[in-house]
Amino acid sequence: MLQLLQSLTPDQQAALVGLLIAGGVYVGRHVAPGWFAGQEAAAKFQRTAGVVLLAGLGVLIKTAATGWPGAGAYLLAWALAYATAEGAHTVVARTSALGE
Repeated sequence: MLQLLQSLTPDQQAALVGLLIAGGVYVGRHVAPGWFAGQEAAAKFQRTAGVVLLAGLGVLIKTAATGWPGAGAYLLAWALAYATAEGAHTVVARTSALGE
C-alpha cells in the first residue's frame, strides 16, 4: 500500500488526501449529525474552515513524510486536496439528497 502511495504523483497524492477527508466528513455526518445540522452562516463557515484545515494538515503530513517540495507546491497541493474534498462531499451530499 505504501509503495502504491509513493508511486503517485504529488497531485494524485493531494487528490487522495482530499478524498480521504471527504470520506471522513461523510462518515462524520452519520456519526455526529448534530455537528452538521446547523444551516446558519456560522455553522457553514466552521465546517468549511474545518475541511480547509484538515486538507492543509493532511498535505503537510504527507509532505513531511516525503520531503518539502517548496511553498508553491505545498499551496497547490493544499488547494487541490481542498477542492477534491469539497467536490466529493458535494457529489455525495447531492446524490444522497436525491434518494430522500
